[in-house]
Amino acid sequence: MLLLGLVATMPIGAILGSLFSNPSSLGFVFVPMMGLIAISGIFYPITAFPLWLQWIGQVFPIYWMGLGMRSAFLPDSLASVEIDDSWRHLETAGVHYQTVGYLERGEYSPNLHLALKIAEYFEVPVEVIFSTTPFPRIGSGERSA
Repeated sequence: MLLLGLVATMPIGAILGSLFSNPSSLGFVFVPMMGLIAISGIFYPITAFPLWLQWIGQVFPIYWMGLGMRSAFLPDSLASVEIDDSWRHLETAGVHYQTVGYLERGEYSPNLHLALKIAEYFEVPVEVIFSTTPFPRIGSGERSA
C-alpha cells in the first residue's frame, strides 16, 4: 500500500516542486494540499460532505491511500461511514465498481489478468476466489441442532 501511494503521489510532488525555484515558496503548496487532505476523509468522514465534494476528494490519491489504511487498521464495522458502506477493496486496486457488481452476480468471467490482480490484492491463490464450478451460497447449508 505504501509503495502504491508513493507511486501515485510522487509525480504530483515533482510537478509542484518544479513550479517554484525558491524553496521558501513551497509554502504556497501547503494550503491546497491541506485542503485536499481535509476533503479526502482523513480527518472527517467523506460521506458527511456534499456529493460534489466527495467526487473531488476521490479524484486524488490521498483519498485512496487513506481508504486503504483505514480498511487495514480499523474494524469492519467502521466501513459504514465510507461511501457505499464498503472499504471498496477492488476499486482501490483499480477494478471498476461495475465490474465488481458483475463478478458478484456471476454475470462476468474475469480475464486472467484481472483474476490474478484480485487474487494478488487479497494475497490468496486465484482458485480460492474463482472456480469453474459455482461456489455454494453462504448460509444455504443445513444447520445442525
